[in-house]
Amino acid sequence: MALTPLNLLLVTFNALRGNPVRSLLTTLGVFMGIVAVNSTLQVQVISEQIIEAQLASQLAPQIFTWMYPGGITPQRMSRITGEIQGIAGMTGMILNPGWQVRRGNYEALIQTYAVSPNYLAINGLKLVAGRGFQDQDFANFRAVGIIDQAGAKELFPDQDPIGQTLIIGSDAYRIIGIMEAKPFEKNGRVWSTFIVPIALAYAQQGHEETNEWTLQPEHWQEIPEKEAALMAALEQQFPDRNSGTWSNVGQIADQQEVLTLVSRGLLGVGLIALVISGVGIANITLASVLQRRPEIGLRRAIGATPGDILRQFLLEAIALSLIGGGTAILVVHIAAQGITAYFDLPYRFQSRTAWLSLATATIVGAGSSFFPARRASNIEPMSALRDD
Repeated sequence: MALTPLNLLLVTFNALRGNPVRSLLTTLGVFMGIVAVNSTLQVQVISEQIIEAQLASQLAPQIFTWMYPGGITPQRMSRITGEIQGIAGMTGMILNPGWQVRRGNYEALIQTYAVSPNYLAINGLKLVAGRGFQDQDFANFRAVGIIDQAGAKELFPDQDPIGQTLIIGSDAYRIIGIMEAKPFEKNGRVWSTFIVPIALAYAQQGHEETNEWTLQPEHWQEIPEKEAALMAALEQQFPDRNSGTWSNVGQIADQQEVLTLVSRGLLGVGLIALVISGVGIANITLASVLQRRPEIGLRRAIGATPGDILRQFLLEAIALSLIGGGTAILVVHIAAQGITAYFDLPYRFQSRTAWLSLATATIVGAGSSFFPARRASNIEPMSALRDD
């Protein structure tokens, strides 16, 4: 008997008609095991989505480093980061110490950075209006800048900031773009920010040294390791200077560790539930074999082979397992929707999770029933008929 949808329906119907209580118990055993497994998978999915949402709500995962007195040239910083595996990029920054920005007669405290061309990419920031920096802005020392949404709202509540002028110290900068406003880290404060090309700052200070740098790791989970390697390199090469590092994923990393421990605990519970359901299915199938000895003997007497008997019992177990597994997936999905909506958590149904759960249900059902089914296939026809 082939494993087709029609055959599965037929054997399911026959199993339910022959002994509905036994079939219900088999389905219930699989249901309980798959509920535990699918719940674990859903917790992992929701945890991943929570982390993704939190990372998206702040500046991109990064290592921020500073050094005083003096600074580091881009060439030397490239050599330092080149020796640290797993660093995807870096950007230099020069902070305006006063934070004082004027627009006409109005003054505001806004973080002002002279930055490298890749500042937006390293920080995971998008433009919401205007344009970004171009190569000509750096090559021609243009006095242009990009303001974030928070600064634009503060300085230009009733008009478009694009094309307007801001005064920083004695320098005037024309606004060419507006970027997203994000906090440095989770639950952090959103500081109004204005960025300008670092080439002009280099020209004004007479050298290309920068005392603040941002490094972007290839994988944010490796930030503690990369941060330690960077700090060791700075202390080795600049023993006479003060330097330090910090990152913006500490809180998220701690949260992920807790969620991982919870997922592992639930996985253990799920595996125990699967083992228990497997043992239950095996016992129920064995009882079914003993009860159906006359039926098996009759089928063997009219030409059924041991393989036909084996496939019959396995198909019955698989069919009931798929019913139990599919019902479990539906129940967990509905529960996950309700729980995540109540607690305002991100949730997306993932088909790979459902398929994995169904595959688990099939394996548990077929695996638990294999030895009882094999025992059924070895029953001698005459012996079974005499038991009738």
